[in-house]
Amino acid sequence: MPETPTLRLTIAFTLTLWLALVACAGDCPGEITRQMHSWGRFQPGAWKLVRVVTETFDEGRAFPSVTETKTTLSSVNEKDVTLLVEVFVDAAGKQFDPEPHEVHRSFNDEPAGEEVKIVVTELGTTELDIQGRKIPCKIEQVESQGAGSRLVTQIYYSETVAPYILRRQSKATDPDGEVSSETTVDVIALDVPTNTREGIRPAAHVKITHKHARGTTTTLAVTCMDVPGGIICHSLKELDESGRMVRRSWLELVDYGLTPDEEDRGGFFRRRRARSTRKTYRYVPR
Repeated sequence: MPETPTLRLTIAFTLTLWLALVACAGDCPGEITRQMHSWGRFQPGAWKLVRVVTETFDEGRAFPSVTETKTTLSSVNEKDVTLLVEVFVDAAGKQFDPEPHEVHRSFNDEPAGEEVKIVVTELGTTELDIQGRKIPCKIEQVESQGAGSRLVTQIYYSETVAPYILRRQSKATDPDGEVSSETTVDVIALDVPTNTREGIRPAAHVKITHKHARGTTTTLAVTCMDVPGGIICHSLKELDESGRMVRRSWLELVDYGLTPDEEDRGGFFRRRRARSTRKTYRYVPR
């Protein structure tokens, strides 16, 4: 089936959203070990399947789409991870499944193997107050300089309290020094009982605010370090500069595994599509 502009927009938005959530769940300074990373803590073969229902608004009309993404941990070492990403899109009654592709990410969420200059500076310690709980945190500033862009991130992290990265503030600038986007990630609740296939596990509630040239995107997410990739559900809304809703979406975890899936590597949706008989695990904040 040919790829249409609508499908290209849906796929691009889904992949951008997925990478942003991986970054928020797993972004960390270089000294943090793989056990504190949302994918690095698992063994190769761990996987998750998520479904995102999105409505994009244009001139008063809503254009719905459903995207399913299966992510598999291909390899992991002490510095980075390699993820196999497979996407299936159902938009405007049309179905599209692009070729699977791999994503290489270091533990500080930089593209592994690329020439990116990274400077890490320790800024001291502080305490974060999360629902009345005082949590000692270290603060580090991670500055990355790539081709035509500069990203400065302040990371507040605890070595003992999951999900470890408790606050993250990032500012991206273009070659002219103009701010192109700002992102704030705050853990707003800890140790929230959440149902998983392994039973009830503690989860964290996270608020992500992303300001960019077109407006503001706000995401509320539930993350659990016992689930590959961390994110188990989220709700998202995007407003333009005038405050008008232009997009909203809901992500839910369909299934996941800590060992290799029965299916062969790659081509998951070509074999089973999105109409599989898998049980859907719904994660509702409690």
